[in-house]
Amino acid sequence: MQTVTSIKKDERYDDKIPSDYLYYQVTLETSPGQGMFEITTSFHMKSGNVSIENESVSRINRYNDDPACVAGTHPELLYYCVCF
Repeated sequence: MQTVTSIKKDERYDDKIPSDYLYYQVTLETSPGQGMFEITTSFHMKSGNVSIENESVSRINRYNDDPACVAGTHPELLYYCVCF
């Protein structure tokens, strides 16, 4: 990871979840490749646990041919990989 560009409380879940959870939306930039990602995390206030589901990770900038080396063998990694 290179830079966390923003962290904000995600209020979409406030009336839909138990009150002992908080949700945050984190935006970060990775290096190499300057991938920009948005991640929704849950924080359980009683235990202090932070959870990230794979489905909550979104690449928000274009990745073009960056992950070409894994496209045929590991397509599930297309959002995350940079090939050199």
